[in-house]
Amino acid sequence: MRRLLTLILAGALVPAALGDGAKRPRPGDVPPTGVVTELAPNPFQLFNDYATPERTFSSRRAVIHYVIVGIDAPPQNDDDRDGVPDYVERIGAAADTAISYYEHRGFKPIAPDEGGLDPRPDVYVSRCTPGYLGVALPAVDAQGGAFIVVSTMLDPSTGPSFGSLYGTVAHEVFHLVQFSYLRVDADPALLPSWIVEGSAAAMAQRVNPELLDGATVLQVRGWLGSPAASLETRSYAAQLLWSFLDARYPQLLPSFFTRVGALPSERVVASLLAETVARSTGEPFASVFGAFAVAEFDEFGGRITPFRRVVRGGGFRASVPRLGIDYVRIACGARAPRTIVVTLANPDARASLAYQLEAEIPGGRPTSGAIAPRVSDGGRTFTFTVPPKLLQTERLRVPTLVISNGCVGGGVTYRVSAR
Repeated sequence: MRRLLTLILAGALVPAALGDGAKRPRPGDVPPTGVVTELAPNPFQLFNDYATPERTFSSRRAVIHYVIVGIDAPPQNDDDRDGVPDYVERIGAAADTAISYYEHRGFKPIAPDEGGLDPRPDVYVSRCTPGYLGVALPAVDAQGGAFIVVSTMLDPSTGPSFGSLYGTVAHEVFHLVQFSYLRVDADPALLPSWIVEGSAAAMAQRVNPELLDGATVLQVRGWLGSPAASLETRSYAAQLLWSFLDARYPQLLPSFFTRVGALPSERVVASLLAETVARSTGEPFASVFGAFAVAEFDEFGGRITPFRRVVRGGGFRASVPRLGIDYVRIACGARAPRTIVVTLANPDARASLAYQLEAEIPGGRPTSGAIAPRVSDGGRTFTFTVPPKLLQTERLRVPTLVISNGCVGGGVTYRVSAR
C-alpha cells in the first residue's frame, strides 16, 4: 500500500505497507483468524477490523458500517428508539450533506465501488490510531474500491467542538471526490499533502461553515507562527489558501481537479494551480496570491508572527520562497518610518502595506486598511508613504508590510528600506 490519506491532528500523510500489490480489506471483510482489534491501533494498522458481525445503516447517499459489541462499537445511544445508534445516524446525515454539497458545487460525483452493499460510498465506523479522526483509502489500495473509516470517538456537537463528527465526515468524503478524478490505478501520492489535505480541510469547512472545531485551530496554528515557510511544505494549514480561492472563485476547485485527472502520471505541482487560476479567473496567480496574503492579515492581524520588524532608518535584504509570505512589522510611535521602499527581484511578486485599527467599541472587531503604493521600475519597486494622520492615530495597530511570492518559478529576493 503506497499511502493512506488521513485527517490527523499532527498534520501529516502517513505511509503504510501491506506488501507489494496487497490491498487493504474493509473492516468487515477480514477473516476471523486475521482480525486485528486493539485498544490503540498501531500506526500501520490505523484502524481496527471488525471482530463481531457488522451492521449497516443506509442513509440517502451512503452506507454506514458499524458493530454494536466490543471496543470498536460507536456510542449506543438510540434516543429515537429506531434500532440504529444516533451516532451512526449522524454520520449518515453528515455524509448525505457533504455529498450533496459537493455535487451541487459542480464536483465530479463519487465513483461507484464494488464493495459494501451497493455502489454508494461506504463509511466504516471503527476505533482509529490515537491522533487520527478518519482515514480514506483510494481504490488502488482498497479492496472493492475506495472507502473511508471514521473514528468511534468524534464530537457530535454542532457548535464548538474538538474532532467534529460533521467536519471529519465531510473531510473524508471530499477525499473520495478527489479520488474520483484519478484513474483507478493512479498513485494518490501524485497529489502532495498541501493540495489533498489542504483542499479537503477547506471544503469540510465550506460544508459546515458554522462549526468551530478545535482540531482546525491546531492545524492552522503552525502557519500563524511561521507564514514565511512555503505552503507547499504545509499540509492542513494550506486550507487557508484553498478556502480563500473557493470563496472567491467557486468554480476553480472543480476545474483544478479536472485538470489533475487529465495528467498522465506526473506529480501535481504549484504551476498547475497557477495555470488554472489564470485560465479560470483571467487574473495572474501572483496577484491572487497577494490578495490572499493580505486577506489573512485582515483575518488574523497581530496573531501572525512577523518575519522581521523594521524602524525608521532601518532595512534589510531577504528572500521569500514560492507560496511563502513575509509579514514585516512596521514600528509605531517615535521610531515609525514615514516612507517604506520595497524592491523585488521579480515583478510577479507582490508587496502591500496593511494595518489594523482597534475597534471604537471595546471587544469589537478591528478595522483593516491598506496604503496604496507608488509602483515603479517595471513593477519591481513599491514606495509606500504613510500618512502622518494615520501615525498619530492611537487606535493604530500592527502596521505590516506583506511580501507575497506567487511566482511558481521559485524563491524571490527583495530589499526593504525605511526612512
